[in-house]
Amino acid sequence: MRKLWFIALCGMSVLQANAQNHFRESTQAPFAVTVGLGVSAFTAPHLNDYINSYAQPMPEQRLDEFVSVAEYFVMPEVKVAPDWSVAVEYSFLPNLHQIGERSDASQYDFEYKVHMPTAMLHRIVTGMGYHFKFGGGVGYYVATFDQTVHAYGVKERFHASGVGVKFAAVGDTQFDDTFYGSISVDLRWGFLGEFRNEAGIAHERRSETTARMQFFSIGLKFGVMIQF
Repeated sequence: MRKLWFIALCGMSVLQANAQNHFRESTQAPFAVTVGLGVSAFTAPHLNDYINSYAQPMPEQRLDEFVSVAEYFVMPEVKVAPDWSVAVEYSFLPNLHQIGERSDASQYDFEYKVHMPTAMLHRIVTGMGYHFKFGGGVGYYVATFDQTVHAYGVKERFHASGVGVKFAAVGDTQFDDTFYGSISVDLRWGFLGEFRNEAGIAHERRSETTARMQFFSIGLKFGVMIQF
């Protein structure tokens, strides 16, 4: 976790240093698109407990409370007032846990993918060659959960969906009239409920806890923004 904050502080320092090299005040065009990727400290306590209870891993393979996951995103944004913009962000978060020896039939694979479209509202602070944006939003998230038990050659897929909430701080530094570098820090909560199969039947409880997707994440993301 300390590494995430250290990288964030270094990134913000670079943004400010680059911004000071511009001699005119930055302006934000009516429409922009930001794309990028990042890393999030992610915790889904109910799902972690389910995996640890079901697979009974060795101590060194047990899932920690927080795990590091990659996150990919694209965010079109429209300026609706001098200091305000609205955006629709789509983020994709995949993760795979493999428990047991890969060459052993006792291996378990637990893979989840979370699709996170979020409607955002940003307050914009504009300076010499940079923008700072602060805001938040809500969305409707969808997750898939694939569980493979190699000993039986069985793979099952389940789905969950529900409300998500996000708060973010974003810094954009200008490189030319239309091209910006972007760094952001965000907090996100997801309340997706129990995993169910295609027929709508809840994931069978086979351990001490139920497989459900309720999560919290702290993300650090890097990207580029293009203005139109």
